Amino acid sequence: IKIPGQLAYLKEKNSTKFEVFTPEERDTILKYLFRSNSRIAGIVYLAFSLGMREGEILALSWDSIDLKNRILHIKKSVRKTKDFDENGEVIGRSTKHTVPKTYSSVRDIEYPSTFDDMWKRAQVQNKVDKLKAGSGYTNELNLVFTDEIGRVLDKRYVIRRWEKTLHELNIKYRTFHQIRHTFITQMALDGVPEPVTQAIVGHKKGSAVTRKIYTHVNRENTREALENYKICVPK
Repeated sequence: IKIPGQLAYLKEKNSTKFEVFTPEERDTILKYLFRSNSRIAGIVYLAFSLGMREGEILALSWDSIDLKNRILHIKKSVRKTKDFDENGEVIGRSTKHTVPKTYSSVRDIEYPSTFDDMWKRAQVQNKVDKLKAGSGYTNELNLVFTDEIGRVLDKRYVIRRWEKTLHELNIKYRTFHQIRHTFITQMALDGVPEPVTQAIVGHKKGSAVTRKIYTHVNRENTREALENYKICVPK
């Protein structure tokens, strides 16, 4: 049974065509978001730079980032789940940090130095939020991207800001998930081997054999691929 809220997702998932963003559109979007100090600037940057899933980005904590060695540990995801009472009746929905669905989604990525400015901006945003919110600031999970009082950003907030950004820039609307498709497409165009790209984005493998091969993809190959695709944070 397909419920109405799933239709757009299923249509995109089963489509054989992907409407990706051009490099010019990507640069325009990032420049706009960073210059306007948008709360989703770093989120969109990570999606374009690593092909990360929205839930993975929102679940990032400072504890999962090795700033010194520039290694990102992706091991959590934010999901909206149903809450049930003792009788099994749905009483609402809540945001939870969970382990990703697939083995391949848990991964370490060695990222290029161009990420440094983005992390610094995120740290500044955390400090500003904490200063303004005072005792009302929480962020118990030490998250990188939060709302004004340190709570995990709601996906609906991210999507609304994303839609507004494309509208204001007069760029054709494509879902946030299409940023991931854009990254994968660009990797293919640049001649990056498919196993390396799959290791970066945490794609599910077709078999136990390929999963084993992709799990052992040399980290140096991953780093070199990202060095060739690095995006500077707009000044």
